[in-house]
Amino acid sequence: MLEEALNDVDLVVHAAGPFQRENECTVLQAAIATKTAYIDICDDTDYSWRAKGFHEQAKACGVPAITTAGIYPGVDLDCSNGRNTIRSFSHKKLSVSVGYATAAFVLAVLEGSTQPGVWFPEEPDGIAIESRKVLLERASQGTTNFVMNK
Repeated sequence: MLEEALNDVDLVVHAAGPFQRENECTVLQAAIATKTAYIDICDDTDYSWRAKGFHEQAKACGVPAITTAGIYPGVDLDCSNGRNTIRSFSHKKLSVSVGYATAAFVLAVLEGSTQPGVWFPEEPDGIAIESRKVLLERASQGTTNFVMNK
């Protein structure tokens, strides 16, 4: 049923958490099976690494996929492993800020800034280096403090 819903869809945004203790990557697997680009807003390290386990399959099918896109309103795109970042941002409504960040990733994927495979945003093929400035400008809309550190 999920695969049927993804037919003729350009991109799916998986925002139906919670991701904690989720043992399956059902939406990602359906996206790969239907050759649909994928983004999730996962905030769980175990789930995101499980999703990364589908990297080669997504790559072989030509599917670009970003995991952990929603938790990056202050993303450090120089981070090496998707877990060791310090970020600071201020926004009156966190949900709005996460929405802008997610939308920025959606646009980046639809504009072709992501190579096939499952990526953390900071990986070089996750978001092309030349596309990161625009992504961060889009993601930071409405913030009063937007600092990235390693």
